[in-house]
Amino acid sequence: MQKLVFFFLIFCFNGLILSAQSDALDDKIGRIVNDLVIKMNTKTTIKNVAIADFANLNGSPTELGKYLAEQFSDVMVNANISFSVINRGRLNFLLKEAGLDAKGLLDPNSVAKLGKLKGIDAIVVGTMTSVGENINVNVQALNLESAVILASAKGSLPRTPAIIELEKKELGIEPSGQPPVKNPPTPPKAPAQSTFKKDPLLFECLECTQSGENVNCKFRITSVGEDIELRIYANGDSRVIDEEGNDFFMSNSRLANVSGGGIQKKTLVADVPISAEFTFSKVNRVVGLITKVQIRVLATDLGYFIVNLKNIPVTKN
Repeated sequence: MQKLVFFFLIFCFNGLILSAQSDALDDKIGRIVNDLVIKMNTKTTIKNVAIADFANLNGSPTELGKYLAEQFSDVMVNANISFSVINRGRLNFLLKEAGLDAKGLLDPNSVAKLGKLKGIDAIVVGTMTSVGENINVNVQALNLESAVILASAKGSLPRTPAIIELEKKELGIEPSGQPPVKNPPTPPKAPAQSTFKKDPLLFECLECTQSGENVNCKFRITSVGEDIELRIYANGDSRVIDEEGNDFFMSNSRLANVSGGGIQKKTLVADVPISAEFTFSKVNRVVGLITKVQIRVLATDLGYFIVNLKNIPVTKN
């Protein structure tokens, strides 16, 4: 009985230590976020902010960097902010589309490539390095178009057991002390082709999501340099093909504030992008990838043509 009581007390003591360490980490992150937010709140141009995976001093993304970015995102959402925090899954999709990662975001020239992304004004990037029992973190909020630093903050975080385990994982050290099991290499995926241009029209697929038996693809459509009348046909020529070769046909389309089935018509003003959304119905399986998007279009002076996009990832809504 005495042994049981002893082990129970040890268990409770360890639990209190872990809880205290977790609280200390949350407190340190809260201080850094609060410092950054106070400076960002003074920037009236910031409406929407995204937080990228943190990187080490070499600029390489790590599991620890992803973990810290998630923690900072959760704290920032609940802070006293004058802006909105973009879903990190949405950001990762946009970064993947642009061919960038955490390392690329530390390069101002690379950040400038993201300047055309609508809906994000600033991006928070962070670097980290282990020093003794702490992780030193430096975070910066960058203007998405110019890569100018809008605000910065830094601090030290305690190396909690969770952080230490993530560091070991990066070094290939398993909890058992055995070498990590190597998975067979996966075949390379074909790159996404999410834009289609037929002068003067530019079609950009922003994302595709699945909700029940519908796949919805959001677009941005721009007529560059001239006004043009555009018609979208929701018929057998407008469809998506999934990774198993299944066809799903368009049932509804929206061009700005005009929506419905059949044919939708909209006059595009030169250089003024419009939002569009196309719904493909009777999707009887979970779709992970759209290998091809085909949309039948009629435009002034261009006649009929098919917008073709390839390898668009689908997320669950």
